Amino acid sequence: MNQTTPKPSRGYTGSTPTQNAPFGPIEKPKKKPKTHLPLLLDPFAQKVLLYDVLTQGLPKVPPAVSFAKSGKPSTDTRDPCDADWELGPADQLVHLVPYPPMMDVILPKIKALLKEYSFDAQNLWLNRLTPESRLFHHPAQICSEHDTTDLVLGGLWRPSVAIVQYCKYGSIEPQLFPNVSSIGGTAPVPDLMLFNTPTDRERYVRAATGEIKTHSVLNVSIQEELAAITESWKGMPLGRSLRFFWPIKGETNLPKLTKVIVQVWSQMVHHKVNYAMLSSYQCTYFFARRPEDQNTLFISRAYSEQEAAAATLAFTAVALGELVKKEDFKLPPVSTKHWPAEGMQRPPGSGIHPATLPQAYRGETEKPRNRPTGFKDIDDFL
Repeated sequence: MNQTTPKPSRGYTGSTPTQNAPFGPIEKPKKKPKTHLPLLLDPFAQKVLLYDVLTQGLPKVPPAVSFAKSGKPSTDTRDPCDADWELGPADQLVHLVPYPPMMDVILPKIKALLKEYSFDAQNLWLNRLTPESRLFHHPAQICSEHDTTDLVLGGLWRPSVAIVQYCKYGSIEPQLFPNVSSIGGTAPVPDLMLFNTPTDRERYVRAATGEIKTHSVLNVSIQEELAAITESWKGMPLGRSLRFFWPIKGETNLPKLTKVIVQVWSQMVHHKVNYAMLSSYQCTYFFARRPEDQNTLFISRAYSEQEAAAATLAFTAVALGELVKKEDFKLPPVSTKHWPAEGMQRPPGSGIHPATLPQAYRGETEKPRNRPTGFKDIDDFL
């Protein structure tokens, strides 16, 4: 007996609602639906620069909502896990060093490189890099960290990887590596991982970790704390270390900022990477460490939605060792000269000792000629 595939039912077409057609009769659409995204760039433009498309500001972060009984989005983050507690003294963070213009000093080099790449306005690949295309069909509300991860991936990190791939291979075809994705395994597990091109010895080469928080977690309060850490002014001494006390196992009531920094650092140590990104999409921070400074973490200023795309490309290029030379990315020497001479006791809740915050020496300046070689132009970015 021959069986034929039944035709899909159009549901009830009368005037009484049914389960198949709960809102009444089915009407024939008056217009044909669009089968593809329209071109979003000016069709009359002769040439469009890749850098100009990348640096278009992204839309504001969508509102946060919650399915909890309280109706309020969570504002807290997890406590340290066993892997965090068990880091030995040799692997614990001691120096948290603000370096506000960390990515700003790389951006001119990225801009100069990308100015060489221009496309016809009708180029589909380029149109896919516009903010509208990057975030097409992305969440209109932030219900959880997963929604924020979608925004960070679609709006910031995957476009950066696509541009690096294009510059590296000269092709718009997606490549397997370098790339960014989720990663499994045992704790501590970052939300995202940037992978570099495999080598003969290693199939998966980790380049950077990504920690994602909703903007209700990385909220105004914690942004203000981070702003106090990365406060800068003209002539500010470079490389000033904030003394960080690693939490003691079982310690409770840790400040949220301490828990966030512990997460970022622990993931970097366990996955043996020197670069990390912390983002809520609304604001993004970048971190770096040097192999010779085993207990030191450098932190950038905050980058908003309007500027994070270009900064994320700069970060991705540095972490992958692409587009910019290794010597172009410099981190200042670490200084502890401003630490109190009488010594420091562990602060309540561990974390950053307040006596080492920039506010403790606010307004102190040094002349550019007294700065380490290669850092004389930093004030131009502050």
